[in-house]
Order: sequence, then structure tokens, then C-alpha cells
Amino acid sequence: MKRLVYLDSIRGLAALIVVTSHLAFADHSLDFIDTTGIKLLRASGFAVILFFVLSGFVLFQQIEHEKPSYFAFVIRRIFRLFPPCIAAVSASYAIYLVWNPPPVAHLTEWFNGTTWPAGITLSQYLAHLPLTGEDALLRPIWSLVYEWRVSLVFPILVVALVSAPRLVPLIAAIAAFSLAKTTAWQTTEFAWCLYTAFYGSFFVAGMWIAKYQSEISDFLGRQRYLRYAIFALVFYWTDLRSQQSGLMGVFYAGVATALFIAAAVADPSLQKALEVRPLAFLGRISYSLYLWHVIVIGVLFRTLDRWPPLVIGALCIACSIALAAVMYQLTELPFIKLGRRFSKIGQRRPSYQPI
Repeated sequence: MKRLVYLDSIRGLAALIVVTSHLAFADHSLDFIDTTGIKLLRASGFAVILFFVLSGFVLFQQIEHEKPSYFAFVIRRIFRLFPPCIAAVSASYAIYLVWNPPPVAHLTEWFNGTTWPAGITLSQYLAHLPLTGEDALLRPIWSLVYEWRVSLVFPILVVALVSAPRLVPLIAAIAAFSLAKTTAWQTTEFAWCLYTAFYGSFFVAGMWIAKYQSEISDFLGRQRYLRYAIFALVFYWTDLRSQQSGLMGVFYAGVATALFIAAAVADPSLQKALEVRPLAFLGRISYSLYLWHVIVIGVLFRTLDRWPPLVIGALCIACSIALAAVMYQLTELPFIKLGRRFSKIGQRRPSYQPI
């Protein structure tokens, strides 16, 4: 399967947006990021939903091209998601035990509540490792919980989408909108299941775009001004207007990200611009950047407390990228290769009907 480098670059830029967003959340002195024109740098909600749509797109292509068994697919997802996450969570817990980082009074409630809040127990640390939903030690892993849950049913979703390519996206969109418009279900004991269905709808959007990539490229490739209108609409939504809170805002973010990816797959100029080496590199390390940046923020804002916030923020970005590059080599690449090796077991006897 040919790797679409421009999609990697989009993922990398999304991870960088999460980093800049969290810098603004950490210190009120960096609230200037909320200024019109650069407010996109604070659109972390948009960026995370973009991860989900891209995952749906890429995983659909992987299954369609390689036709793995269910066992092989899940094994590869285990080796892809868990080792880097376990390494980051374990490092965060070690810092907590050895240093016991104190709160910083002049920084935000988000900073003190996100970077090592008091009272974290061993059982909480252990609950992070299987991605059950615990995120006190590493807040970004909340989204990985849904990546993992959706991965367990993803091959089934692929079969359903191929069988009913119009019905499945329609059901997913209606379900997501309905869940976003209501709140009573959020306090029920099965809320975790409905949350998974809600966030899973964005994977379905990515799957649908991947399935009809050729048709979308043919149509939007001839409609240059429509593509530009989509890009302008996405910029307006992320930068110029106030974001709606709650799940309804997340739903609109899903619509915006799906439109953006659909337009991107049909725009050769944008793809060429995104394939430059620095952005491609950022895309490769995006997972580790997403995992480790909060740890870097927590450490540097405490140890460099007297430094100008803008300087600390710049150092956080540089150190996060450098650390992510190292951890990509140590905790991603080896386990990706190992996952491919283990996934070959049982490949001759798929446990679900190949596409």
C-alpha cells in the first residue's frame, strides 16, 4: 500500500496544534494564541477529531489493500498503540514518584490539574496501561481509549461499510448528531459505549472518504473553487468564530475535519506542499509528540519558572519534538515491526470474511 505522506503531515500539524493549545491552557500569558488569525493554533478539539478521521481513512486502506485476518489486524493495533503509551505513562509515573512535582500558583488550573495532580495511586497508574479511561498521569491518552475501542470493531465496520456504503455513514451521522444533542445518556452506566459510538462515527467518516477517494478526487479535482470554499469554511470555523462547547461542538469539528480531508485528497498543490521533509518528519513522530508533550510542559514550566513564558513555550515545542523523535525510534518503530511479524500468525485462516 502506497503511503500518503501528505496525510502523515496533516497528522503532524494536528499534533503540533495540540501542543500549542496546551501551552495556552498552561499559562495565561500565552493567551495571545487565541487571537484571530492564529486561533487555529488553539484548536485542539479540531486536531484530535482530525486524528480519528485520519485513522478511519488509513486503517480502511490498510484492510482493503492487505486483507488481514481479524487477529492480524488487532495484533498490529496492539503493538502500534500500547508500547509507546505504556512508555510515556510509566515515565510520567516515575517523575511523579521521584519528584512529586508541586503545583505552581500563578499557572492555570488546567496546568496544575493535568500535570501530576496530587494523590495518584499505583492502582491508577496500572489502570492507565490497558487504556480503560484513566488519564490522570497523561491526559492525552483519553483519545487513545477510543482509538483502541474502535480498533476492536473496525474490521466489522469495514465489512458493514462495503456492504451498505450509503446506509452505514448515514446511521453513524444520525447517531452522532443525536448523541451530541442530548445529555441524559451521559450519566448512565453504559455511557462509555455510547461515547465510543459517538467518537467512532468520525472513524466511519474517514472510512467513507477512503472508500470513495477516487470519486471524491475526480469531482473536487475539477471544482477548484469548491475546494477553496471548503478550506475557507474550515478556517472560518476553527479561527474566526467562537467554538460551540460540548459534544455538539465536537460534532461540528467532525464535519469540518471530514470536509477538510475530502478536499485535501483532491488538491495536488496542497499535497505537494505538505510532502516537504520537515512536515513529513513531523508526521512520522506525531504519535510520540502527542504522548510526550504534556510531560515536557509539566517539567519545563516548573524548572524554568522564572523565565519568560514565551521562551518556555518555545523550548517546550523544541524539546517535545526532539524527545518525540527519540521515542519514535525507541518505542514505535521496533514494535511496529514486531507487530507485523506477530500478525503473520494465522494469516492463512482469516477469522472474518476478507474484503
